[in-house]
Amino acid sequence: MTSDPVERYLTRSRRLQRRTVLRPMAGGELMDETLALYRSAGASLLLPVALSALIMAAAEGFVAQYVIGRFFETQQPGSVEGQMLEFIANSALGLFVAAPIWIIALSYATALSVRHVGWILLGQATTPNEAVRDARRVFPSILLATGSVMLRSIAGFLISGGLMLVGAWLSTRTIETSAAAGIVAAIGIVGLFIGFFWFMFVVGQFGLVAPVAIIEGIRGRALMRRTVQLVKASGRQPGAAGTIVSLVVASAILDMIISGGLDTLVEALSVPSHLREGVGGVVGEALAGTLTVLPSVLSHTLVLPFFTIAITVLYFERRVRIEGYDITALASDIDTGRRPVGGG
Repeated sequence: MTSDPVERYLTRSRRLQRRTVLRPMAGGELMDETLALYRSAGASLLLPVALSALIMAAAEGFVAQYVIGRFFETQQPGSVEGQMLEFIANSALGLFVAAPIWIIALSYATALSVRHVGWILLGQATTPNEAVRDARRVFPSILLATGSVMLRSIAGFLISGGLMLVGAWLSTRTIETSAAAGIVAAIGIVGLFIGFFWFMFVVGQFGLVAPVAIIEGIRGRALMRRTVQLVKASGRQPGAAGTIVSLVVASAILDMIISGGLDTLVEALSVPSHLREGVGGVVGEALAGTLTVLPSVLSHTLVLPFFTIAITVLYFERRVRIEGYDITALASDIDTGRRPVGGG
């Protein structure tokens, strides 16, 4: 330790600056940065994202009408096995028809938004058309990564649903299997609650997979390892999984508020009924059906860029805090003539 008071002051000042630089962004700071980018770049993303939002809304409407709606009705009220087959068929319809379409649309919108915002944060000139071109190029890898994360996240629900089906099947066998059926069904019900927390865990662990894939160009298993590496705690830096889950929940709530508000407005004005009566025929019915989907399309169009901007900002924040600023802060201690990062 030097005896020079000025040098001691400068050393302490540099250490305090390092701690300030290495401090993770608070939730409010992340939100401020996200909203600032949304105001400046979000408008240019609305039109390219709108098509994906339309496809996602159509897939959700299909699930609501032809999957979830049929869970509460049956063509075989006297047969438990028949009802089980109906449940399996309806679930398969959602998993193998609607879900892939929804994931494809989400993957494309995510690739487009992350590419555009990532280049802006890197200080590179870019346009929405260039983002669309590059999004198409990286789309297969983003689709594979998104599908993998989605499959992992719902694994708990799938296993729990399977256990409940096994319990229902055992209940139709003999009296000796009725106790086992109750136990298996109870495990399945408990598994649904565990599956919810597992879903949140997986989303938190792999929430930055899109920025890592697009900006770093990593594929396959290395992509998943790199994503977990950025999300997990490192040294004095806390993990980012909680922040990612908060962003997912906040985006979902915001989407529901916007969609629900628009739905309420459309129903209050009785616009679909006026279209059916005023236009009539197939055209009127088609216009009314389109209008009922419009609130979901608009809400997805507005919220998807917000979420993708937020995770892109968080991605850079993690890279900077974990891999960048520690080196720069150390360099400022070695080179006393260098202005510390974050200084005025």
